[in-house]
Amino acid sequence: MIFPSEYVSLVSSKFAYLLSLPNDVCTLSTMEYGARYDGGILCKVPLRALKIYTRDITSGNAPSLHIDIWANSLGVHGQTGTPDASQDISFHQIGGDGETRKQ
Repeated sequence: MIFPSEYVSLVSSKFAYLLSLPNDVCTLSTMEYGARYDGGILCKVPLRALKIYTRDITSGNAPSLHIDIWANSLGVHGQTGTPDASQDISFHQIGGDGETRKQ
C-alpha cells in the first residue's frame, strides 16, 4: 500500500494552502505518520499538476504566482467572496537561466 487507506495523493509541504481546504481534505503527513512521507501533504482527493510555460522569464525577474481556491462544485460562478485557501507560489525552474530554450 502506497498511501494510508483514505488518501490518494501526496504533494510537497511547499503547497501549504491545501491544509486550509474545508472538510480536512488534506493533512500534513508528519502529524500522523512521522517521516514516512517525508513531511509532505496527504490528500483524500486526486490532485493534478498545473504547468505554466513562459518566455523570457528568468529566476531573477519572475513574479510569484498567487493561487486562490474555492472548494465548491459551482465552477466559475462559485468563485465569489473570500477563497477557502490562498498562497503565493515562488517561481520554479528546471535547469539554469539560458540553459535551454524550453522554460
